[in-house]
Amino acid sequence: MLTLYSASAGTGKTHTLTGEYLSLLFKGKERHRHILAVTFTNKATAEMKGRIIDELSRLAGHQSSGYLSLLSDNGKKSESEIRSQAKNILITILHDYSAFNISTIDHFFQRTIRAFTREIGLQGNYRIELDEGQMMEEAVESMLSGLEKNAELTQITGQKAVQTKSKKEAVGTYEETSSNWADNCLKRRINHVATKPGRN
Repeated sequence: MLTLYSASAGTGKTHTLTGEYLSLLFKGKERHRHILAVTFTNKATAEMKGRIIDELSRLAGHQSSGYLSLLSDNGKKSESEIRSQAKNILITILHDYSAFNISTIDHFFQRTIRAFTREIGLQGNYRIELDEGQMMEEAVESMLSGLEKNAELTQITGQKAVQTKSKKEAVGTYEETSSNWADNCLKRRINHVATKPGRN
């Protein structure tokens, strides 16, 4: 069964997904070893892990929790049973934290590729590198080719191109100036991502 949750920012996705993860944890022993959760960013990964550990701690420490009714399995489990199980699950996870698999999508795929390097014909010590020049060339070409179809993008690019020409008093075609502006924008974005703390 596949369940999809569609929601915008700030609508409680993390709360809902935490509840789903906790429900799976309470279905048996060492369930954390059989659950895979992937996120887009390291920040989201840390938030999910922290939320799950925090809720298990609250349950184990007899504190209030918004997940008690969810974990009661329609009244089949008593509150004392849930709290006792939460304590055991928390201890198990903390003693086996490396198997607590919540990670970013890119980290998950890197682990998967490294596990099957021989099967897909890669060397075991392969490295993933970013071809910055090719990315810039393709991104700028894609942007310029879409100018005729996107009036708003055309207007913004034109304004930036005029500003660039007036500031630098540069001489060149509209496409050349727009390309330089787009190239610089992409370069700043790549540098920002590459130097972002905690990125895998």
